[in-house]
Amino acid sequence: MFEAVDKGSSDQLMDQFNTVLNSFTILLPSLLVTASFLIIWILLSINLPIVRRFQIDTPKWNSFGDLQLPRSILWYYLITIILTLILKPEQGSFANTALANLNFVLQLLMLLQGFSFLYFYSYEKKWPKAIPVLIIIFSFLLFPLQYLVRILGIMDLGFNLRQIIKRKSS
Repeated sequence: MFEAVDKGSSDQLMDQFNTVLNSFTILLPSLLVTASFLIIWILLSINLPIVRRFQIDTPKWNSFGDLQLPRSILWYYLITIILTLILKPEQGSFANTALANLNFVLQLLMLLQGFSFLYFYSYEKKWPKAIPVLIIIFSFLLFPLQYLVRILGIMDLGFNLRQIIKRKSS
């Protein structure tokens, strides 16, 4: 495939491929943790209705819009960003791997918080349920939209936007 393309672009494609592969190997621990949480969530989503059919008392999940992460996660996120900027760890070091994995997981949690806030806001404004679902789908298709959702999650944790919205709607 590379022979069909000229030599200059094949070198560039190989460099990009090596960069992606290197990033994948660095982020492998956090990807495994994320995958395990997703698998557990899927298993619980399947098994809880089955267990309820046997009249076994199971806890009810709160609405996704009610999900609120602890505020300490915002501080951890800020600390990892500052450490990444101050330390500037060299590629392949333990500090680089640890900070990259922490940053990835905390960014994912801020994205989750932002999605939760969007569900809460759409419920408060009595919007159709399809709107937050479409925002989630578009944020995975249009990558820059994830930054806006992540900023919403940071603002929700930092400024407690839910309380402000509840006070205004009362």
